[in-house]
Amino acid sequence: MSQHIHRLTVVLAALVCLLFVATLRDVDPNQVATPRSLELPDDVARVATLELQIQGESAEPLGDVRVRVYALVGDQIYIAGRGSSTPDGRLRIERLPEGEVWIVAEGGGRARISRRLQLTPGEQEVTLALPAARALEVVVVD
Repeated sequence: MSQHIHRLTVVLAALVCLLFVATLRDVDPNQVATPRSLELPDDVARVATLELQIQGESAEPLGDVRVRVYALVGDQIYIAGRGSSTPDGRLRIERLPEGEVWIVAEGGGRARISRRLQLTPGEQEVTLALPAARALEVVVVD
């Protein structure tokens, strides 16, 4: 009798785990809400625009690349803008603050890249070239 109860318990546990795994869904990072503390304060002037061209190593346009712009304001870093490139590799991000920013781009089976810029009022054109993603082989020795 106890062996039957043990098997039943194992089967029920496996079913619960399967149900849990079957209901997991991937979440688009662009759809995740940003905590209010990371958003650029309302009193910061937004006077700059980035016109981005996103391409691969061979200068082919890359679509669906996620881009985030982080701004340094005082001694804090805020998310100043974000978006995804169009199929022709273009992305326009408006209402950015003047000053130091970091651009982080990732997606499309490419390695993540970042670039530091000094934004000035008006429009700036920037080309980002994402190299192909590469697997790293790591050996851990204890």
